Parts: sequence; C-alpha cells; structure tokens
Amino acid sequence: MKKKIQIRSLLLIIAGQVMLFGCSDSRQSSEHTEPLRLPPSFVSFNIDFPIVELEDGVNTMLKNVLIDDVIKLNKKGDQLFLKVVRNGSLDLALRGNRVYASLPLDVKVAIKKKVMGVTFSNEDVPVSFSGVMQAKANATLDSLWNFTLLCEEMNMEWVSDPSINILGMEIDLSKTVAKALDQNEEKILSELCRAVNGSIDFRAALLKVWGDIQRPIRIAKKPVYAWLYTIPDALNAELLPLQKDTLKIHVEYRSSIYVTTDKPISNEIAPLPARGQPINSKSAILAYVQADVPIAKMEELASTLLVGKTYSYEGYSATIEKIKMSSATPNILTQVTLSGDLNGDVLVTGRPSFTKKMELTIDDFKYEVDSDDQVAQATDWLTHSMVEGYISKMLTIDASTFFNNLDSLANAGIAKSRVKDKISTTFHFKDIKPYQQQIQNDTLKWIFYVEGSAGLTLKKDVFRKGSR
Repeated sequence: MKKKIQIRSLLLIIAGQVMLFGCSDSRQSSEHTEPLRLPPSFVSFNIDFPIVELEDGVNTMLKNVLIDDVIKLNKKGDQLFLKVVRNGSLDLALRGNRVYASLPLDVKVAIKKKVMGVTFSNEDVPVSFSGVMQAKANATLDSLWNFTLLCEEMNMEWVSDPSINILGMEIDLSKTVAKALDQNEEKILSELCRAVNGSIDFRAALLKVWGDIQRPIRIAKKPVYAWLYTIPDALNAELLPLQKDTLKIHVEYRSSIYVTTDKPISNEIAPLPARGQPINSKSAILAYVQADVPIAKMEELASTLLVGKTYSYEGYSATIEKIKMSSATPNILTQVTLSGDLNGDVLVTGRPSFTKKMELTIDDFKYEVDSDDQVAQATDWLTHSMVEGYISKMLTIDASTFFNNLDSLANAGIAKSRVKDKISTTFHFKDIKPYQQQIQNDTLKWIFYVEGSAGLTLKKDVFRKGSR
C-alpha cells in the first residue's frame, strides 16, 4: 500500500507541473458554446501640456524683430521710423477659454520732421522706449485635429514715456506710436500666433501615436514572446476649459485590444479619423484584453522546460520523455510519456483558473494512467474530495502581487523608455479580473477585464520635427 501512495504522489507532482502550462479561465466560461466576442475597449484620458513647456517652444520660434517699418505722418513728408524688438521671453496664461500672452518689447523710434522749412532727423540715433505687449487669443481644436490659437486683441502698456526731444521741443509720441502699433497689430499678432501654432503641431504628434498603437508592440520575451496590438474603432476628443498653467485635451479611444504569442502581420495603418465628440470628460479605462495562446505554443514551452526533467519522491523517480497537448473542450488534454520507475503515459485534463484573490489554480483536474504497472493504474482515490482539495491547494500560485503592481510597472517602464523625454504617464488599474475563456481552433483565447484610470502629460520634445 505504501508503494501505491508513493507512486501516486509522484504522479500528482508530475501532473501538477504539466497542468500549470495550460492556463485558461473561469468556470462560467466553460459553458460557452458560441465563439467568444471581444467587447470593445474604452480608454479615455486627459492629455496635459504644461504652459511652461509651451512657452519654451514658442520662445525658440518667435522672431526678435517684430516690426521694422517707416510710417508717413502727414503730407508734408514727416516720417516715423519704427522698430519693435523683443526684450525678454513670452509669458502665457490660460484662463477660461482664452490664452493671454505677455511679451516685453523695446520700441525704437526715429522721426524725420520739417520745422520752419528745415528737416531734422534722429534716424542715426533712435530713441528707445520699453513696454509690455498684452494679447488675447482663442484656442480651438478642429475636426482635423489641428490645434490653433486665433489672436484677436492687443494693447501696449508703456514702462517708459514715449517722448522725444528735438531742438528743445518735447514731442509726445504716445499717440503716434500707438497709432503705428495699431496699424501693425495684425502683423504683430500674426507673428505671435505663428510662433505658438508652429510650436504645437498636435495633428502631426497625434498621427505618430495613431500609427504606433496599430503596430504590434513586443511586451515580453520570456518565457515566451508576446505582442500587444490594437484595432482602432474611433477616436474622439475635446479641448477642456483652460486652466491657469495647463492646456488640457480630453481624448477617448475605442478599440479592440489583443495579446498574442506570434507576431501579428502588420496590417495597413487605418487613416486618422475626423475628430468626434467624446461621451464625457471623465478619465477611465474600461478595457477587455484578449490573449491568444496556441496550444502548440504551450506544448512547445512545456516541452522546453520539462522534457528530460526527472521527478523523485520517496526513492522513486520518473523522467518526462515527451509532452503532447491538444484541446478537449472546454479543457486541455496533456499526454505525458514517462520512463523510469513509472513507465507509460499520464493523461492529464484540467482547466486552470483565477480565484477572486487572483490565485492561479486548477479546475476540473483529472488524470488517468496508461501503463502496464498495476500500482500506477490504481488511481481511483484521486476522485475523492479530500484528495482533490489537496491537489487544488498544491497547484495554487498567488499572482495577486503581479496584478496589483502592474500599473506601477507600466509607469516605470515608460519612464525608462525612449519616449521618456516626450511623455509621462499615470496609469492606475483599479481592478483586473478574468472575463471569459474558450478554446477555438486549437488556440486558448483568454479575455481579461481591466478597469482604472489614466493620464498623459506631453513634453515639448513630442512636437519637435523628426521626433519618434
């Protein structure tokens, strides 16, 4: 009797090792007869673009000389030579639905004027006045994903008095210069908004991201290679009410999300759709991720890791010579060929699943032995509930730590990746749980439900030409 128990225990150890490679999911999923249908995933989040990043980009593009012009003052031939030059960096503020720009300027003025038939001019030594230009603009995001600032108003606040002395005569030029600036307001605003709009090519940045998310991304290479890819369905967005220090765009992405062990053939990239209106402005992840694992891939992995391995128990040993896996809907059938103290085949069926505590265990565990060894064939005790409980406990793996830290791992991975200078992310996965599983065409299809929230902050490098 002792020999029987020892060999049965040895069989139990071998069966447990093999069954952990046949991962599927949930009791309810075994009842499915219709092919699985992957529900659409909704990922909505805010894209934050801090105003300090925007200012830096604008200041690198804004010209130093905004105006260099000669203005006729009257029919007598009097002229005003006006040159407007930057004297510092542009400051931006976002309030309500408007963008407010403040730019310190030096206004260099020279005048050519006839006094009592004599023409006087300080053209060679112009007088400089300082001031601060204030401008207002509306921000828009059109249907083609172009972010644009439309400059509307401008005024000048003088820091020093705009007056000039010619032959002892003090000439107040505030009205004259103000009029000249008014005449050139469109040119100044055009240059200012050109710099802002030129520093933010949101459509170009979005096109890069849109193409990247449709290309397979390798997310693992051990113990097997795994790729993540999405099939887009819709992309919606809206410009949120502007805050003091951050430009916010709410984006809603609807797609189908897949993970596969075989690198998918890259399909033609779907064109960027016209901007649609999102359902709401709440940041949320409501995603269904389908993992496709061919049974042949599980067999390959199990064979690589287990074939040739010898298991020992109480002086008895058995070596795994061959592993063959196939579907036995709704379970997986594994045939293990053994040699040593136990010669023959062990036929193992079962359906690994996750508990509510995210522990990986085995459901519907069964096995039978095809061997001439009569002791090995005496396995009726395996149907006993006490032994089934022992098997279940032995084959339980706590995976909760991995799933609980998955969002932190994702954030840390992006922070170390090549896009760290372009974006930063804040993923938070509130809940991850199995949804459905099924075997189709000798492939295990396993769907997980992921719920949480996400945020994305853009840095100025993401808008630079040629950035990847």
